[in-house]
Amino acid sequence: MDSMSADLMRGLETSLPNFYFDRERFGALLVSGDMIGAWNYLSEFTKFDSNYQSNLMFYLVCRQRYCNCLIEGNLPCAVAFLVLGKTALNEIGLAETKKDFIDNDLQRLFSVHKKLLDARAEGYTVDLVPFANDTTNEMFQMMNHLVATNPDLLQKQKKDFSSQMRFI
Repeated sequence: MDSMSADLMRGLETSLPNFYFDRERFGALLVSGDMIGAWNYLSEFTKFDSNYQSNLMFYLVCRQRYCNCLIEGNLPCAVAFLVLGKTALNEIGLAETKKDFIDNDLQRLFSVHKKLLDARAEGYTVDLVPFANDTTNEMFQMMNHLVATNPDLLQKQKKDFSSQMRFI
């Protein structure tokens, strides 16, 4: 292939829309705290109930939004995300092996939330940063694994479009 054709192909590849799951973009949305954007981006490639990995990914985005609400001091918003997580879990009716992690995690979050409310009712302030940091670090570790193993996303990884281009 001559250099002009190679330049043309590179130009076409960079101008093509992204029909693949971009891990860096998804990660940037998570790091920036844009959980709605992360949820919407993930929704373009998979559904909440498509498979175990997808379900867990959506749950982790929801859980991270809960942590953000706690840090912001927006307790009603945080409670809404806890209830949403529990409701979604019950409506989907996941198999027990899949349900156990989320169910146990929700119980842990409810416990933390109750301790926070009790402490505030007694006039104490609570440093939520260590809890939020631990939860966020856990989310990123799990997301790396889930993105790499999710069958819906594996089918939509970046492909070499040059093999699909034909020159006349």
